[in-house]
Amino acid sequence: MAKSSKIIDSLSEVKATLSEYLNKKEKLKNKINDINLRIGELQSMPMSLDDYCTFIPDFINRFGSNVFSSLKRSMTNSYNNSEGNSEAWGNVEKENGEVVGLTRLLGFSGLAKSDDNNLEILRYLCFLFPDEIAGKVIEALKNDTSTAWGNESLPPIAERREMVKELVEQRTSLEKELSDVSTEIQSINSLFSQMPQADTEENAEISSLHSDMVVIQHAPRGFSI
Repeated sequence: MAKSSKIIDSLSEVKATLSEYLNKKEKLKNKINDINLRIGELQSMPMSLDDYCTFIPDFINRFGSNVFSSLKRSMTNSYNNSEGNSEAWGNVEKENGEVVGLTRLLGFSGLAKSDDNNLEILRYLCFLFPDEIAGKVIEALKNDTSTAWGNESLPPIAERREMVKELVEQRTSLEKELSDVSTEIQSINSLFSQMPQADTEENAEISSLHSDMVVIQHAPRGFSI
């Protein structure tokens, strides 16, 4: 009897501990959710014209970068998965010294023959003249007075980056804490999975405590026991 009473007392303490862990887990999840919402708010804000223009050079470079692989294959006659330069001298210069095949050599063969290739031509231009194109686009945007760009009152991108960086650091710490709490809860669950069946009055009381703890874990938000 005394032993069972001690077990019951211990289980009551564990029940209280489990309740604390579950409350803490819920609070941590809410804090993480609040951080995610705040990050989402910052990312959803539109940009000022100056901030927007800072992304244009990189976009132009990336837009034109995919051209190089096809340009290289065309220049070196390295189609059909061949490596390196397979270009024969006779393909670019005749025996009399006449230079031929420059259109194909430069990779522009056929590009100007169809209106469907305008996008591909633009990619080539972005590859060959990235700085000039980026500069022209930025200049055109900043000289456009047909409408006000706006968004000057919003936090600049540099400030937002710092804010997001701090929020991510906070979230990482909270996620570690949440993982630790979840591990403790799992340990308690594992302990109770090995409990004896209720074949005595004391064991029945123990099982009742166990049932209470199961209810605690599955109680809806805001419900307490």
